[in-house]
Amino acid sequence: QPVSQETLAGIPWYGRSTLTGLFQRVAANGPRDPSVWRKLVARADVIAHSLTSKQAALVLSALARAQHRNESFLRRFSVKFVPSLVESAELVDLCGII
Repeated sequence: QPVSQETLAGIPWYGRSTLTGLFQRVAANGPRDPSVWRKLVARADVIAHSLTSKQAALVLSALARAQHRNESFLRRFSVKFVPSLVESAELVDLCGII
């Protein structure tokens, strides 16, 4: 069943662990609403500097699973954060980042 509206309402305040899990849940269960994905990506953009390599891989894989592409977020993320994440990433995390 889709993620509840009550859960989605907290997107602007979620930290990196909760947000990462929510990305995965929305990708798997919906809703498929573009406005939900815009909110998720906007929050991820704000906290991207604090994501671990595993969390970054989970966020990016959820975007791929949902077939949601936000070019400006992906460009900014790949330029500003991926280089430092790759240094500390485990091999399985690299699969999600690359």
